[in-house]
Amino acid sequence: MNTTRIASAFIALGLASVLTTAACATTEAPATPAPTAAPQPAAQADGPYAQLRQQLDIMTSIFNTSLKHGDAKIRFSPLTYTYLRDQGVVFRTRSRNVFYFQSPDGPMTVVPQIPPMPTVNGVDVQAAVERGMAEAQQALQNVRIEFNGEDMDFDWHEQSDEIRDLADEQRDIAWDIRDTERELRDLEFQQRNAPSDEKDALAKEQKQLQEQLAELRKRERNYKQQIDTLVAEQKRQAEQLKQQRQQQRDASLQQFEQTLGTVLCDYGVTLRNLPDDENVTVILENFGSQTQPNADRIYVFNKKKISSCKGNSDSSELISGADAYYF
Repeated sequence: MNTTRIASAFIALGLASVLTTAACATTEAPATPAPTAAPQPAAQADGPYAQLRQQLDIMTSIFNTSLKHGDAKIRFSPLTYTYLRDQGVVFRTRSRNVFYFQSPDGPMTVVPQIPPMPTVNGVDVQAAVERGMAEAQQALQNVRIEFNGEDMDFDWHEQSDEIRDLADEQRDIAWDIRDTERELRDLEFQQRNAPSDEKDALAKEQKQLQEQLAELRKRERNYKQQIDTLVAEQKRQAEQLKQQRQQQRDASLQQFEQTLGTVLCDYGVTLRNLPDDENVTVILENFGSQTQPNADRIYVFNKKKISSCKGNSDSSELISGADAYYF
């Protein structure tokens, strides 16, 4: 009897569990299984330009290595690239050498002598103007330039100090000349109105002032001559430095173009995924000419010409045939 009751209890529990499970199944919507994605090739998984990117990475590495093997004094930053669909690939780099600089005209500008000016409301206008021009001269004295990637303050060495000292002396003499001329004018006025017994003394004093004025003007001319000589020497040095920079720039550009032509001719065929009707553009940033010092030097090569250049030891034809310009 007990066995029968226990068996009936288990059957009842099993039936209740089945009914509960069935009830849950009717109240909850069955989950839709997620579709299984079909396997894709690696190139499609990384994008449609994955193979082209790999080829460009290789080409960039070759470019950078080749540029490092040139003249140690001529340095370029590592190339970067981007791809413009239906147009081609664009490489960018820049020279780490700076070949042009700005300097004051002449290269040291000496403050000119100011003509006499009146005193206005107790203010000596001439003195104020001369002080301002002297400060401008001081600001123009130091010229900051860059050469071979190194910054330095170029103050024209000891000549600048000597020119400044001479200009100060010349300015002081100009003041003395102006004071002496004023005394002469006052003396001439006194002579015209002085009694006869005083005219001889005034004439003697006038002669002394005239001799003093002549000596001052002689010293002023001497200072001016020394300044002109030093300024001319500075101009010569500036022109020499300019020519040296031009030669450095030309050598840098020649090395870059030779490397560019050689790499494109020897390894351009590796850009198999670049369409033949597109271009390879190389931009040498901030490498302008004397008339356009801040412009970029740009080269545009047709992919077909690059492919046909393979095996040609003279890559200069590829460079000369490129669409090259400054912008």
